[in-house]
Amino acid sequence: MIERILLPGMGVNCYVYYDEDSKKGFIVDPGLAHQRIKDFIEENNIEVEAILLTHGHSDHIMGVNYFRELYNCPVYAHEDEQEILEDPRHNHSTMMTGESMVIHDVNYIKDGAQLEFAGAKIDCLHTPGHTKGGVCYLLGEDVFTGDTLFKLGIGRFDLFSGDYHALENSIRNVLYLLPDETRVHPGHGVQTSIGYEKVRNPYFRDDALQ
Repeated sequence: MIERILLPGMGVNCYVYYDEDSKKGFIVDPGLAHQRIKDFIEENNIEVEAILLTHGHSDHIMGVNYFRELYNCPVYAHEDEQEILEDPRHNHSTMMTGESMVIHDVNYIKDGAQLEFAGAKIDCLHTPGHTKGGVCYLLGEDVFTGDTLFKLGIGRFDLFSGDYHALENSIRNVLYLLPDETRVHPGHGVQTSIGYEKVRNPYFRDDALQ
């Protein structure tokens, strides 16, 4: 079960994934220490096993330290994102929120790593471009893409460690190789699918379909 929780401010999607039988779950990108996230977890008696970060920008991480302490759970991110998570200048926390935020004690993963939480096997796909340590999390027919790929959009690439060509490669040669029916759960906006974006995304379309 995947619950999308739209957070106020910059409109970040926080996701809670959980198994309805075991009640074990994990959080993707808690961008705020928001009561809405806490209420959903407590109302459904979810045991939070981990926090997964798609990247380190402040609008996706401001709730990390709060929920990590509340649920006593580990945090995961790609190893190339450490510089961003540990430096307010690069995660833009002071600029965006007025509050300096750093995230330490993260479990850093590599491309191709496989995690397992809530009974789900999670493939970690390194997708640099929006940031150098951007990562997407694939669970069967669902993928959490953070700010790499949106419905009819892509992440910006003009901030620290952003790279247009890396972003294009990540979308064309990583995400677009997933089955068309794969459901895309983006960091902003509404759900889409790989097949839909390959045909309709105005930035990067599948060359074979043009």
